Amino acid sequence: MHIWPVQDAKARFSEFLDTCLEDGPQVVSRRGIEAAVLVPINQWRKLQAASQPALKDLLLSDTARGDLHSPARGNRRRREPEAFDYTHRYDGPGCSPDHPIPDPVVKA
Repeated sequence: MHIWPVQDAKARFSEFLDTCLEDGPQVVSRRGIEAAVLVPINQWRKLQAASQPALKDLLLSDTARGDLHSPARGNRRRREPEAFDYTHRYDGPGCSPDHPIPDPVVKA
């Protein structure tokens, strides 16, 4: 891989591009620090495909791409159920002990 100063890459872009297509990725530096890479399109597409698998591939793969956090179960305290008083049949709205809910009438 050859390192090109940004001035040379700009001034000789056609040569820069041809070298990339023939020899592979070319690095561009700015003030002596590597700043960018010119990569042939075929290699770029392979890198993109490898870094971002399709949803179908993820769903069908045997291995997980990350660990799922699942909280511990069974450690929570549960409250006791409240006792239910079955003797009162008149606790609905508009009902009172003087006027209990009538039993349903079954017609034959």
